[in-house]
Amino acid sequence: MPIRQALLVALTLLVTPSLAADTSLVVDARRLTVMMSQARDIENALGLKPSPEQDAAQTDDVPALLGQAIDGYNGLAQQACAVHAIDAALCPGLYSPPWRTVKPASADEATLRRWTDETAARLMPFWNALCAEAPKPADGAPVCPME
Repeated sequence: MPIRQALLVALTLLVTPSLAADTSLVVDARRLTVMMSQARDIENALGLKPSPEQDAAQTDDVPALLGQAIDGYNGLAQQACAVHAIDAALCPGLYSPPWRTVKPASADEATLRRWTDETAARLMPFWNALCAEAPKPADGAPVCPME
């Protein structure tokens, strides 16, 4: 019996780190999706036309979550850049990473991490600038709840 328990503990320790890493990828990808969907709250304050409502992806599929965040970013960036609501340096055009057209059947964790980090590198400066330009509410509530 002690051998079985030792094997169970060892197996748990081997599996747990990978589950934690997978969870962090989902959390990071979902955070980007939430940030872009919450941008609808900022649109009116910046004089932008409201974006179409997007249903939040109820998935843990990292490429799907990143795709939703990218779609939200592209729609908002087109408008914000067209009316010069943010610095032109943050308006390099639509974001269309090559992996979106490949649709891999499965990607390893390192690849998913790279895609998530690349997407964050593109979306975060835009989000930060958008939040900085939005008028501050009179009640002192944060403009961008993800701040």
